[in-house]
Amino acid sequence: MNKLLLYIIIILPNIGFALCIDYKAQINQAIQTKSFDQLKKLLPILKKEGCADNYINSLQLKLSQIVASKADDLIISGKLEQAKSLLQHSAVFSWETQVIRADIAAFEGRWRKAAKLYNQALDLINNPQKTPQAPDTKIIQKIFHLASEALILAGTLDDSEHSLEHGMMLGNVRGFKPKKLLIPIQFEFNKYLLSNEGRKSAQQLVKYIQQYDFKKITLIGHTDTKGSDIINDKISLQRALMLKKYLKNSGINIPIIAIGQGKRNPLILDDIDRYTEVEIDALNRRVEIITE
Repeated sequence: MNKLLLYIIIILPNIGFALCIDYKAQINQAIQTKSFDQLKKLLPILKKEGCADNYINSLQLKLSQIVASKADDLIISGKLEQAKSLLQHSAVFSWETQVIRADIAAFEGRWRKAAKLYNQALDLINNPQKTPQAPDTKIIQKIFHLASEALILAGTLDDSEHSLEHGMMLGNVRGFKPKKLLIPIQFEFNKYLLSNEGRKSAQQLVKYIQQYDFKKITLIGHTDTKGSDIINDKISLQRALMLKKYLKNSGINIPIIAIGQGKRNPLILDDIDRYTEVEIDALNRRVEIITE
């Protein structure tokens, strides 16, 4: 993920039994040198010596962080298969490993899978037991953006009830509060009518809104950069109005403002090189949801 994974935290809980102290120097060296082979060999020995469970768990988390960091380097070098193989060394799921798995899925164009994995990373970050020390909010924000972009390219929201309370649909991820949501509302080609997938996403949006005590919603329609401003302004506004109508007809009674911005505000991408021109166009054809 272009160096989201630059840090490895070396703060560990108490070792537990005295015999485990004999391995402390080897453990610290393995962590400091990011030697997952050495750390992986030490783990079964430490378990046999009866080291504290919380200490073993913390080392497994460190192992997953080391694996994720090295896999990230392989992805940047274009070595996806080696990165996949390396990830098998991780005994636990961490937000770092899930981000790397999501990156691989994204590079392969499996956007639904990528969205699911990025959202899993957000869930893991949001769980203090799984992630005792949360990453910087800028990192959480970037993962949130990548999850949003993958979801747009996947073309639909996850239609499970579980998805409404997790990942990018959370209102607060360890202090990061998203200001807006990007929703993959699809329409019929060159029309204002919701497609079948668009209706499914709109239904999920209704359920999401019903979970919270929002006072107002703003829908902002956008288009890609093709075509004239006059046409794109009309299309983006009509699509925002169509979604507003759907929400109102579905029982959403709070004020809803619909705005069309045409092609004037293309989506700002953290890493534009990861997308094709067709994918960038798809990302720009979006509806933004701002809640208050």
